[in-house]
Amino acid sequence: IWRLDNHFLFFNYDWANLPDLADPPSLKNGCITFGCFGSAGKVNDDIIALWARIMHCVPGSRMYVRSSPLGSIANGDFMSMRFARHGIGADRLRLEGATDWGTFIKSYDDVDITLDTWPYCGANTVAESIWQGVPVITLMGSRFSSRYGASHVTAAGCSELAAESPERYIEIASKLAAAPERLLHYRRNLRRMSLEHGLSDPVRFARKLEQAYEQMLNQLPGNAR
Repeated sequence: IWRLDNHFLFFNYDWANLPDLADPPSLKNGCITFGCFGSAGKVNDDIIALWARIMHCVPGSRMYVRSSPLGSIANGDFMSMRFARHGIGADRLRLEGATDWGTFIKSYDDVDITLDTWPYCGANTVAESIWQGVPVITLMGSRFSSRYGASHVTAAGCSELAAESPERYIEIASKLAAAPERLLHYRRNLRRMSLEHGLSDPVRFARKLEQAYEQMLNQLPGNAR
């Protein structure tokens, strides 16, 4: 195992020539919309329970979940039932299935705060959310699969969004939901931050990876220099 300083992946969407970012939706509709567009297999009962606790802490908030299986009415009903077990009614949910990437990425216009999955974090969906100016709250676990979400947000310059416990995950999300000025700051600066701090800088990542390869080669017998 070779540890890379700061981050082990990069995500850049300059190629997509995306439209200008929209302001956080809560500024016009008066309620916070949490979101998660991660793979359906990552949305387990434990994380739904945490999301429900956050929603109870943020009165009137909604949850926007998008994944391919939710294109089915039966799957949508089942997802609603899972939230209902924790006192969250279907009227506070927005459930949508797969779509083309352009429409998908514009869906972040309707999200104030993304809630990462656990114990299997998001990868592309975390980076896409950050690129669209939507802060991501992530929960760190003890394994690689539950820690690289924290790596992503740290590499975007916002390590304050990584929680080390479920209680802290709820606290970070609840406090951010009550801070419209912070949401607006993230919206207008996260893309720039992801470039400056390295998450979305391909040249910096390539140089770092090249350096790592050189260091590995130098450790081989007969290659020291």
